[in-house]
Amino acid sequence: MDDEPHRTSKTGPFASTARGVQTLLVLAIVIACVCRVRLLNEREVPVILQCGDDREYPWGSEWPPPAGWNYNSEESVGPRPRIADRRDKWPAACPVDESGRNDWGLHGVGDNVMEWTAARGVLKEGRAHGPDWYDLLGASWYFGRKDHLRCDYRSVLRSKYAPCYVGFRLVIGR
Repeated sequence: MDDEPHRTSKTGPFASTARGVQTLLVLAIVIACVCRVRLLNEREVPVILQCGDDREYPWGSEWPPPAGWNYNSEESVGPRPRIADRRDKWPAACPVDESGRNDWGLHGVGDNVMEWTAARGVLKEGRAHGPDWYDLLGASWYFGRKDHLRCDYRSVLRSKYAPCYVGFRLVIGR
């Protein structure tokens, strides 16, 4: 992934502001201190994406994704590769309960937005980045390439960026 992720408009339905994401992250930290919640780690995300088995994609091992999974299809915005001959009703991120639902009943796992993790930016090749880089796992509406939708897809991103295709889940526990 590029050091400088693609920026989105500051207005319109696809607006994503760094301030909004930073506010959510600060809120997450406060909640974590009070309620003992945390970000998913780099070992938990693949288990959730694969529903405990060795499937290639979050929906299974077949291509293309089934209807209802939010990826970069013909209706999407931006210059990224699209999945040919496929449409969903969302040009960008969608409400979580309207995104793909995996076999464990979780929505938006492996589609809609990539998952920030607590891991500090180490790619599969072992190449480390600085302390402000974090692992991203899974895929999002922003992606349409087959290899980017795989359960084992991994990237890194500097924490100062707030792209509209990245989100996070909080879990209760240690």
